[in-house]
Amino acid sequence: MFIIREAHEAGMYDISRRGLEWMYNTEGGDSGAWHEEIPLIRPSMKTAGLIPWTTAEMTYFIVRHVLGFAFDGNGNLCLSPGIFQQTTGLKARIRYRDSFISYSVEGTGKPVSAIVNGKKYKIGQNGKIKLGDDFNGGEIVIRLK
Repeated sequence: MFIIREAHEAGMYDISRRGLEWMYNTEGGDSGAWHEEIPLIRPSMKTAGLIPWTTAEMTYFIVRHVLGFAFDGNGNLCLSPGIFQQTTGLKARIRYRDSFISYSVEGTGKPVSAIVNGKKYKIGQNGKIKLGDDFNGGEIVIRLK
């Protein structure tokens, strides 16, 4: 998952997609529970176990890298979706502070427009949408080209 996240962050979506497909097709991959060898201190202990932390890594990948939710150094929510070419759009409902965000992304590529709670929102030169610290939830619609 670490390699998949870094490939996605670098814009190598074909590599991250292949990595996800490989993980899914690995034994136990569809449940997110893989077997891992564990070094033994005592010979009577089992040598392998399930590693459930991988499900958290998958969730982190979706929220941070695909949906594009991240925070800057000042605690402001920044959005930079990374949608696979095979995806035409996505929708999510995410808990945020004391409210929810109804989030939708249409298309693939770089952001061309953003509407936050019914108002057009500025897209930064880096392609990120930076919401102020006064943002407490609502509806966000991002269009990509």
